[in-house]
This record gives sequence, structure tokens and C-alpha cells, in this order.
Amino acid sequence: MLGLWIDGDCSEGDERYYAMENHGARLLHFYRNDIYETIRAFVTDIRNAGFVTVYPSYGWYDYYPHGRHPLKLATLYDRVKNLLRDERSSSIPGQLGQETGYFSRVQPPDDRIRVIVMNTNFYVRNHIASRRPDPARQWKWLIEQLGECRIAGQKAFIVMSVPPGFDRKSYSDENLDKGKEDLLVWSNDHNRRYLRIISRYRDVVAAQFAGHRHEDTFRLVYNRKGKAVSAVLLAPAMSPRFGNYPAIRIYMYDKHSGKLIDYVQYYFNLTKANLDADMTRPEKYWEVSYSFRDFYRLPDATPSSFEKLVKNFQTSNVVFDRYHSNAEGRVNHEPACDYRCKLISLCVITSLDFGSLSECVSGKFAADQIRTRHSVRPLPKPLRDRLFGRFNPVSSSPTPPSVNFM
Repeated sequence: MLGLWIDGDCSEGDERYYAMENHGARLLHFYRNDIYETIRAFVTDIRNAGFVTVYPSYGWYDYYPHGRHPLKLATLYDRVKNLLRDERSSSIPGQLGQETGYFSRVQPPDDRIRVIVMNTNFYVRNHIASRRPDPARQWKWLIEQLGECRIAGQKAFIVMSVPPGFDRKSYSDENLDKGKEDLLVWSNDHNRRYLRIISRYRDVVAAQFAGHRHEDTFRLVYNRKGKAVSAVLLAPAMSPRFGNYPAIRIYMYDKHSGKLIDYVQYYFNLTKANLDADMTRPEKYWEVSYSFRDFYRLPDATPSSFEKLVKNFQTSNVVFDRYHSNAEGRVNHEPACDYRCKLISLCVITSLDFGSLSECVSGKFAADQIRTRHSVRPLPKPLRDRLFGRFNPVSSSPTPPSVNFM
């Protein structure tokens, strides 16, 4: 059905790539063959929609039992690899280290960009393999891939399903106060290792793309000087199970430099679709949500632009409220995001390891600190220092600065 909802014009120009996660596999009766059949139907519909290449990034629910993704060749990996043999580039399956669900491919025709697809399920805290130092030897492979990129003068796009860092919706003050590192989605060791690798190869990694969280958001990786050197872009979900509209995202990038120029997000208006119940032309229910550059008034979608966006969140509730609406899937949720909610959101974006998160939210959440969504209140010093250095531009005035939008 997804294939009907994508405009055929998307087949023009550069290749399009899709990461997928089978959220239907949450159902206990969704066994391995059912998961494969869902993947097969998805790939087939995407192909029928246009001239595209599908890169499968395995999600947490793309294997049953969950958290048991095999570390070696398995039936699911093999069947998906054979499914992709029909792709226009027959070399893709040959380059797949698909025996373990991760692979890379250098982009034709000028070979300046390498797509690196990781199987990050191995690093999730609840996966049995996360206790191993290098599950399926993927860390060794990733470092080799990035090293080859540097030697060849290439830029890397890293694609994954489950990203590092924290899940805002699972945040717990109690666990943070107790020093519980299970707030992290990945195991602590693997989370730290990934951040070190990204920092080491920040000149190579042009962008990181992820999903899984069912949230339109992003994460920033900083160097020791406090400058954002890389961004993890989290796309929203097709599944509406958390009360969000189904959404897809199309990225625009410079195919020579790998620089992210913009992205346009689309959502499926379930309200209209349910009222009309006209499935003869379901494409009419897809609407443009926003263009990143136009919506946030930023020049591009590079780490420096996302860093500036976070600073804008801190100084203007108008900008932050717009972001929060998108993060929630364009559906009104109660209660509104107050001071505490905003603080947690900003800390989760800017702090991807347990130590920095604990420092970021070190300002205690006493009842009198929680402000309404229409107030501008200085955030705790650790977060202000991360965003602005020693200079704090926030006024004590309760009136937020004016921001003009179209």
C-alpha cells in the first residue's frame, strides 16, 4: 500500500533509499515468516513506486524473538539478501556482509559517497549480544569502512535503526538520581565506543540517519571543545501506534560533497482519510509537513545548523513549540511541554552519554522551577554552557523574544 502513496516523480534525479523496521512484529503471533513477508511486500511496493534502491536497516522488531538477532548467517538475512538480488545494482547483495545484517556500498557514478548500513540491534541493552565487546565484529568492520573512506576522499552516510543516546519518552528522574545507566538504549560500553568513533572520523561522516523512536527529532555529537561535529537525524514512523500521523522523509544532499542541504517531511492525514474513507486515491491524503530549511530559517541541514537550532530552542519558546509539535507527530498531545519537559528534551538532544546527561539535568526539578510553556526561563548552567559557552543570552523577562516565521 505504501507504493501507492509515493509520487512517481520521486524516481527522477538521485537514488532514494529507505530504512525499514517491521513494527508489526511486536505482536507475539508475528513469527519469522510473517516478518519476512511484510518486508517482501514493503520492498515490492517501494520498487513499484519508482526507480529506487532499497537498503534494509534491520530494526528491533525485524526478528523474532526480539533481541535475538543472530550474529551469523540466518534464514531471514539470507532471504532478504536474495530478495534484493532483483535490484538494478546486482552488486549490492555481493557487498552485503548480510550474513550479519550490516553492509556498505559506494555510490555510483563518481564514488564519492559511501552508504554504511549498521545492524545496531546488537548494541541494545536488552540484546543478548550486547555483553560482547564486538558483536559480529561490526566495530572492526565500521572502523575499516571509515578508514577506507578517509583514504579514498569519500564521505560516509551511516544508516541505522536504533540510535545511541537516550529515549526522551522513557526518561526517569528516579533512575537518573540512582545513577542507573539503563536509561541508555544501548549498553554503556557500546554507546561510548560509537561516540568515540564518530568523533574520531568527524571529517568523514557526513550524516547519520536513524529511526526506531517514532519521533521527529535529532541528536548532536560534540567534540571536547563543545562544538557540534555530527548529527544523528531521527525520522518519524509510518506506524501510528503512538498517536502520531504516519510520516516519511526525503533528504536532499550534494552528491559530490555529501553535505545535507535540506529534507522535506510528509505525513498521511489519518483524520481526513478516516472521514472520507476513499481508498481509491490514498495518495491525496499525503501532505507536506515542512521543509527543514524553510521551517526553521536555517541555511542547510548540517551539524552547525542543528547546533544553532538548539540555541534557538533555548531562547525562543515559539521555535521550540514548533519542534515539539513535529516531534509528537503533528497531533495535539496533553499536557503541553512545560519547563521541565523542555529541559529534558534539550538535554536528551545534546547529551548522548550518561555522565553528560546527569550533568545537563543537574538543576533539580523543584515544583517552583517548572514554568508554563509561555515563559522563558534560564536553563541549568551545564546546559547553558554547552549551548553558549560562558555567555548566557537569556533575559530574565517573562516575555519571549519575537521570532518571525512564514
